[in-house]
Amino acid sequence: MALTEPDVPYLEIARIVREEIEDGQYRPGEALPSSRTFAQRGYAPRTVDRAYKLLADEGYVTLRFRREPIVRNRAELKDARHARARERIRECLRLLLDDGYTRRELRAMTADALENLHV
Repeated sequence: MALTEPDVPYLEIARIVREEIEDGQYRPGEALPSSRTFAQRGYAPRTVDRAYKLLADEGYVTLRFRREPIVRNRAELKDARHARARERIRECLRLLLDDGYTRRELRAMTADALENLHV
């Protein structure tokens, strides 16, 4: 059974902060809320630190010793979003390859899905 974000608090924090960064609520160079700020919302500081580490690994923030993380600039954020999207695509493709689909079948299905995508 896969865990959902509410089951894993650091993933929930990371999702919220990621969306806030992408929506422009935090500007490049701006510090994110401290672990103590999240502690006031009921989260343990180590949980917040783990969420910030994930966001740093994804390229959204730069971590600083004993200080709040800093939001990276837009070009860096765009690169981070693209890297995250590529990783999600790779994960889906790995699962489908594990299910027995060939690369040729996946290319055809992907092209068809993109062609018929209605957003």
